[in-house]
Amino acid sequence: MSQPLKSFADVPTTAVITTVYVVHHGSPILFVAHYEDGYWQFSGEEEELPDEDFLVLALAEVVTLDGTVVEVSDLPRGAGATRTVSGGEWVISKLVDA
Repeated sequence: MSQPLKSFADVPTTAVITTVYVVHHGSPILFVAHYEDGYWQFSGEEEELPDEDFLVLALAEVVTLDGTVVEVSDLPRGAGATRTVSGGEWVISKLVDA
């Protein structure tokens, strides 16, 4: 018996945060955060980016860019998921306030 397909509880048009590197430069999504307020963030390996490097997309657009993000669609609020390479295993942890 196969596992049911995972999907996000949020509607496909939900606004999420990502980066210009993921959208325009093909950076793999290596970090996913589901913040306490319900916002999602999908980022690559780039760190300490200025505000202008972040974009707002619809959740469905991010899933189209990298369908493997549905593997963490059940990520609870206040948690993050990281992996070292695209398609790698996600490691889940509690988000720490910066």
